[in-house]
Amino acid sequence: MAKPTKKPNSFSKGMMSDIDANALPADSYKEAINGRLLTRDDNSFVLKNAKGNTEFTTLQEITKTISFSDASTLSSANIVGLTNPQLLGWKITITGDDGFTPVEVEAKQGIIFAGVSWGVGYGYDQDVDSNTMMTIGLSVALQNSSVADKLNINGSVGINSVYTISYSDRLSENMTIEISPFVFQGSGESITFQYYVYTGVLGSPVTNTYEVVGVAEFSNYAAVIAKSNAGGLDAIFKITPSADFSTSTVRTILRTDLGLTSKTSLRVELSEENEHFHRIYWTDNINPLRTINLNENPEYYLNKSAEDLNVFKSSKLVAPEIASIINGGNVLCGSHSYAYRLTTTDGKTSRLSNITNPIQVKQTQSSENYHEQKGGSLETNSSNAVSLIINDIDSSYETIQVINIRHLSADGAIEAIIISESIINSTTFSYIHNGNETKVSISIGELLRSHVSWDTCADIAIKDNRLFAANLTNNAQSVPGDFRVKSYKYTAAQIAANTGTPTAHTGLNNPDIHGNDYRELSSSNTRYNFINKSYEERVVGAETENFDISVTGVRVTFATKKLDLSKIQYFNNAVAQNSATDSQIAETIHSTVPHYGFLDKNDNGTFNNYKDPLFASKYTGYQRGEIYRFGILFYDKQGNSTFVKPIGDVRMPENNEPYITLDASGNRITSGPGGVKYFKHAGNTSITLPNCVFTSSNQTITCASGVDVETIQEGFIFAHEGGFDGMVDSIDASTNSFTIHQNFTVNGTYTLNFCDITADVDGFALYPQFDIKLPQSTLDIIGGYSIVRVERKEIDKSVISAGVLNDTIIHANVDGNGTLRHKNGNFFGNIYGIENGNHQCVSKADFTYDTPESSLGKLNYNAKSGDSLYFSSVLNLGAQTLNTENDNFDINGISNQDSGIDSLMQHIAGSKTGKILSGRFNPNTTTNYDSLSHSNKVIYSCYDSALYRRNATAISKSRNIDYGQNVAPNADVSASRMGLDFWGTGRGNQSFTNRSRFQTVGKAIFCLPRYTTTKKFESGENNSSGDVTVQGVDTIWLTTGDDGTNTLALKSFEMVFGVSLNPFTLNKSTVTEGSNQKLVGHKLYTYIKRNVENIQYGGSAQSNFEQNQYIQTGHVNYNPTASNREVVFGGDTFINMYGLQKFKVHIGYSTSNDYPSTAIVFPVESSINIDLRDGVFFGSTDDVSPVAQDNFFINETYSCQNTSKTFLQKPENFKDVNNYPNLIAASNLKLAGNLFDAFTTFDANEIHELDNRKGPVYNLFSLRDELFSLQANGVSKLSINPRVVVDNADAAAVTVVTGTGQIIQRSDYIDTLYGSQHFNNAIVTNTSAYWFDANMSSFCKLVFGKGIAVQDLGITTQNTNIFNALKDLSIGDKPLDYNAGGIALYHNKILDEIGVCITSPYNLNITHMVYSELQDVMVTKKTEAVSLAFNLPGELLTIGRNKNSSVINSTKIYLENSNVNYTKYYDANNTNSLDVTFVCNESIYTTKKFDKLVLYLSGNENDQKFTTFTFTDSVSNTSFTCDASLSRTVNGKHIIPMTSTDGTSKATGQYCIIKIQSTNTGPIELFGALVHNRTTT
Repeated sequence: MAKPTKKPNSFSKGMMSDIDANALPADSYKEAINGRLLTRDDNSFVLKNAKGNTEFTTLQEITKTISFSDASTLSSANIVGLTNPQLLGWKITITGDDGFTPVEVEAKQGIIFAGVSWGVGYGYDQDVDSNTMMTIGLSVALQNSSVADKLNINGSVGINSVYTISYSDRLSENMTIEISPFVFQGSGESITFQYYVYTGVLGSPVTNTYEVVGVAEFSNYAAVIAKSNAGGLDAIFKITPSADFSTSTVRTILRTDLGLTSKTSLRVELSEENEHFHRIYWTDNINPLRTINLNENPEYYLNKSAEDLNVFKSSKLVAPEIASIINGGNVLCGSHSYAYRLTTTDGKTSRLSNITNPIQVKQTQSSENYHEQKGGSLETNSSNAVSLIINDIDSSYETIQVINIRHLSADGAIEAIIISESIINSTTFSYIHNGNETKVSISIGELLRSHVSWDTCADIAIKDNRLFAANLTNNAQSVPGDFRVKSYKYTAAQIAANTGTPTAHTGLNNPDIHGNDYRELSSSNTRYNFINKSYEERVVGAETENFDISVTGVRVTFATKKLDLSKIQYFNNAVAQNSATDSQIAETIHSTVPHYGFLDKNDNGTFNNYKDPLFASKYTGYQRGEIYRFGILFYDKQGNSTFVKPIGDVRMPENNEPYITLDASGNRITSGPGGVKYFKHAGNTSITLPNCVFTSSNQTITCASGVDVETIQEGFIFAHEGGFDGMVDSIDASTNSFTIHQNFTVNGTYTLNFCDITADVDGFALYPQFDIKLPQSTLDIIGGYSIVRVERKEIDKSVISAGVLNDTIIHANVDGNGTLRHKNGNFFGNIYGIENGNHQCVSKADFTYDTPESSLGKLNYNAKSGDSLYFSSVLNLGAQTLNTENDNFDINGISNQDSGIDSLMQHIAGSKTGKILSGRFNPNTTTNYDSLSHSNKVIYSCYDSALYRRNATAISKSRNIDYGQNVAPNADVSASRMGLDFWGTGRGNQSFTNRSRFQTVGKAIFCLPRYTTTKKFESGENNSSGDVTVQGVDTIWLTTGDDGTNTLALKSFEMVFGVSLNPFTLNKSTVTEGSNQKLVGHKLYTYIKRNVENIQYGGSAQSNFEQNQYIQTGHVNYNPTASNREVVFGGDTFINMYGLQKFKVHIGYSTSNDYPSTAIVFPVESSINIDLRDGVFFGSTDDVSPVAQDNFFINETYSCQNTSKTFLQKPENFKDVNNYPNLIAASNLKLAGNLFDAFTTFDANEIHELDNRKGPVYNLFSLRDELFSLQANGVSKLSINPRVVVDNADAAAVTVVTGTGQIIQRSDYIDTLYGSQHFNNAIVTNTSAYWFDANMSSFCKLVFGKGIAVQDLGITTQNTNIFNALKDLSIGDKPLDYNAGGIALYHNKILDEIGVCITSPYNLNITHMVYSELQDVMVTKKTEAVSLAFNLPGELLTIGRNKNSSVINSTKIYLENSNVNYTKYYDANNTNSLDVTFVCNESIYTTKKFDKLVLYLSGNENDQKFTTFTFTDSVSNTSFTCDASLSRTVNGKHIIPMTSTDGTSKATGQYCIIKIQSTNTGPIELFGALVHNRTTT
């Protein structure tokens, strides 16, 4: 029989342990241990043994200490003999090896002795102690870069003032610190200063070792994150090898407590950007994601804490404080807000701070006069600068960027500019924005995006210059408790009894809150309107249920802030136009500007009102009678905003509502600032006198004993809440009484309130005050809170506007009425009211309505069904007492009847009181006598008497509006839009023209029929000359209609409040006073209201609340306690004096004619800061064109609110989930050269959720420009959109930019059979990724071909049995921990090998396999355990243990393939350096005798490389061993007989399994094996 062909074994196909011996290819092997498969120069393969490893470096530091105290220093041998020695400071000397130039630092006090300054080192005062001097000196030393580069230094004061310096080398050099005390001694004139030698107490050096838990591989060094083994500070090292890896330089970058867990490996990513920024990012799924720049200056990270390294730094960033507006500067006019963000030197950027409420920069300087201070357009440069102060700056940041947010419209459009970037030197930073800065634009998207700040992540990866984080957790906790407020009501019986406890409404929403009469006071007002107090302690407001006895809750009450509006001065800077006669002087006396205001500046040189931008920024209030929706926004401990918790809808008090509230201590108070008795918007405060006894027989009121009647004066008006009022006529101090004008029949004793009608007009900004109660459990989880609100947009307004009503009249069908013939028109005297409101010429249903919302704002009113006119309060004229000296004109010798000022004076019961109720101004039409004589101005205020009467008048306070529209000067309103013709004058058939007709008759103006029964006005009634037509101003036409009752008086409007007893009566006729219609000095202050109950703020259902966007009010409390009182401004309503010239001359104007004008000034609430109007208008200048309207110019941004950033309420179905195992977050885009680290910013919407059925995300990696994730049961590819860069260029940002949500566009599953169940379980090469799937017991490879697929390398390399053996083992997640075990993968880049090492607890199993990526074969098993590995250029470094060791010494880093002893790993020897098992199975179907084995080794070495040979044949299936004693070597061939050592056994069979082993510690290269055999029978 022929001999079988001898087929050599070549090993090129690697290890195939699964294949049966019968079928194993000759170019593979069954098993190898410690093998390495390499390609020779001739392209043949060689199986080698792998070199052992050697210790590369040990991570350790030696800490040295010096301790001393003042006492020990002064008692040292060199000093003790001195006379009266004093320790004044130190000299610190630092020396070192390797040519280090010594560094000396002196830190010493200054002292004055014998009048001479001695020993000044750094100019420190002598009060600084020596310990402080040492601390200063060490700090100065560390500012030297050569010291900071080589030393870690810490100094601290311990027990008994013992100071200890601890220091350690940063670069493994022998550095030393020496100290020399600076001592003063002497007496009399003999003094010396000297440094003395003193060593202090030197502590024994302490060696601190570190265990490696994370590594990042840079181009030429490794960054190592290490945990201290001695419980000390953790560290980050920079390890740089020498060229031959014989030595290394270990530089300490940071020493601090990083919170690392022993033996827990980190997931580390790096960004090697440029020479300045080498950053690492790491996570352990326990601590926050952190980062550090390894190329930062050495001293930068000294004394940094772990929190300073957090990607999401904890920061409470309060809004900047606007300190003042200062003269000088070039800031553009308009509203500006400010914010800032902080940056660290290593590139981390804080979130944006809270944003200031808008500050209104006006055109003029505060040094100008009141009337000269004006606003300006957006394009106008002001002459001002804004001074900012930023407090409580987080000292862990180094620089601050101040950002100017400029408002471009009232609708929220903004632009943002970085106006300063400065170094932070303290916790306070001041900056003046002067408008001349170099401006750096910042996109609104970047500015206002909401940054997510989860706490931990399981894995990270970098792709497309973004950092991705997966499997997120958030430790933030939702604040428990309900903060929705309710109001309470009393029953009618409780009101009648003046006692009782109220009840709250059911449901979330107050059913009464939208009613027009919600705040009206009456015994039948049983509406939900109060907090939970007994009736006698009743206070308007709302609160959470059981507020008083609960530890959690909100209570809302109200208060006002007083501001200055105007003095009452009708003749300010008075001049006379004509000096021919005394009478002409008096008739032409008029004031020059200002016509109102006249205010004094405060100590800051500004005004106490909205003329001052700082005041406006701080104290913008709320509209009375309006409903606002509030919420409470909590911040977590990191300063990040959370969801808003709703407080609910709160309705503000009305003008007429008594001032009853709670002070900060919770006590009920019944008066406001200055003693104001109502929540009125303006007026003055009153004096209260109790126990006033009224005697009707002589109209005398006598005050009780102890009440000083002289606190009031003649002319004061008084009122009682019952509705009666009057005026003080005279005072009799001797009887402590006073007489009054009016005839009353109200005998009794009363408490009366007195108002001075000459007093200044004050404003009262309304605001809510919130009492917040929080339990300790809530305080423990929050960093603070803000009160926020929903923006009140036009559609949300139930109070459309506030203003005053004007009468209209019907003109007779005669030629004398000119263009108003047979038309409705304005009543020229409508700067006043009509005495009894029943003149038949005057309409009871048609009015014009003056409001700044239409003239200065955007209100284009069109009445809707349900609109109403609500009568809020009565405005009365202010009075000026005649003072001939102050008023600069002389009325002596002029009789009252003939006086030119007679018609301006107050008349009571036919007598003049000596007070002026009206003034004159020059309309600049001409200098003629009549124009000046007849041009009147009035200033209105609001007195308590009118509010008492209003509340006591038993009629409805509102009327339905049938029709309304804006009306321009000279414009018409159709006759079809006229209202009820109550008097039957025919007015309902005639149109309205916005003009006025009157006749001048001597000293009087004839503008109304003298008799109340005259139905139509005829301007030529008195004579045929002097008829004048003037045009009206921009106004609103209102028609009120039937309110549904049959009471005739209620079908039309009547101006009845305060008429019959009103003291403000003006005689405006030239005939007998008693027979003519008189005018009275009052107007109705009214609101246009709209029923928005179902649409306000989107609705009142829970789902509507969830859609709301809340804006900031400027309030924040970062230091909350259990009980807090919060004053909340940041509203949308200003209170100003509105000056309006009512009429202007009409077409055909001639300077020879008499064209008088009228003007009104009244306090008004509006969304417009009227104080900053611009242009030429009444009160701004005397030079007003006679034919042009007042300019209604205003920069609309002066009405801006803090809408730049908004916040959302938590949805009802939102679950508080702290773990997001399937979530992946994307950072911002990192741009080349940008100093800011975009990887530290993650936008809230840039997240992507994977299929939760596939389990958590355990691993994330980038491969071949794609991003992949490994879940427990799935492998997916994430499609990244590299084009997404958030930038909102249109600057119309009214909501928080949360990101586009488009960075991760989609995820596609590549495989759902395989996955990963362990963290840090993936290794990536240039071509593939590898991981171990414990569920499938599979070593997996992600491969690219025609598609992307997962390969099971156990299957493809025929080694499944090795991995299947792990199925029943417990595999931990801590490969660095011997007791836990885990999975470690590594990539040996120089050899293109992938290693996977799987260990089970307590060394029960080590499965360490090496796969050749180049050859796509499994190469070998390894017996040692690798726990962590990384590459440095050309070399692999590992941490691990020998198979026989029970300790993983992670302090030591080993260099692989470096030990000439091929058996030595981790300082211990393996038994063999190489084991190989292969099969001879040629001619498999024949039985053979196996004679000898020839091993072909590299070279012609004759040394025996293998020492033991084991043969197992197929016949006996038993093994026998042959040792090397029977073998021989010839020219590189190792020839071994295939027989047992004792010669008794011979291998026979179809195949033979051959195992060769070597204990040789040197190199082995096996490139082939040949078995000589013979066929047998």
